[in-house]
Amino acid sequence: MPRRYIYLGVGLLALIGISIGVVIAVQKSPSLQNAVLKAANTSVNINQAIPQNTNVTIVTPSPDRQSILFTARNFSELYGSYSNENDGSNLLAAQQYATTSYTEVLRNQAITRQGTATKKYFGQVAKALAFNVSSQTATTATVLVSMQISTVNGTATATFTKDIQVDLIKTGGNWKVNAAVWK
Repeated sequence: MPRRYIYLGVGLLALIGISIGVVIAVQKSPSLQNAVLKAANTSVNINQAIPQNTNVTIVTPSPDRQSILFTARNFSELYGSYSNENDGSNLLAAQQYATTSYTEVLRNQAITRQGTATKKYFGQVAKALAFNVSSQTATTATVLVSMQISTVNGTATATFTKDIQVDLIKTGGNWKVNAAVWK
C-alpha cells in the first residue's frame, strides 16, 4: 500500500476524532452551546432579494375562529346530507358538534325520520363552500354557511346552493352548535 494512502487514512481518522471531540465539548458546555447557536442565528434580509406583492394580505385566523369554522363546516355537512334510507343517522352523527340542549333537538328530528323510507330513493349530499362569520364574541358566534347540495330523487339529479345559519356557543373550551336554521 502506498504511503500516501496511509497518510490520507491517518489524516481522515484525526479529522473524525477532532470532530467527535468538538461535539462532545459543545454538548457538555452551555457557554459553547450558546456560542454555536449565536453563530447559527444569522439574520438575512430577504425583502431585498424577493420583490414583495403589496396587494396580498395574509391573515392567520385565531384558534377560536379556526375552531368555529371547523365546527360549522362539519356540522353543516352532516346536517345537510341524508337519504330516506338512513333513518336520520346523519343527525345522530351531527350530535358530536352540538350542545347538550341541541342534541335533544337533533335526536327528536332523527326519531321523526325513522321509518320514512320509501321505495323511491331520495338522498342529498351537502358540501360547505363558503363561510361568513356575522358575529363573534368570546363565547358565542353566528356563521352563515353557503352549501352546495346535490340531490338524487329516484333517477333525477339536481345541484343547487342553499345557506344555513349556525349559532355556536363555547362550552368547556369547545365550540358547539346551539341552533341551525336553513335560509
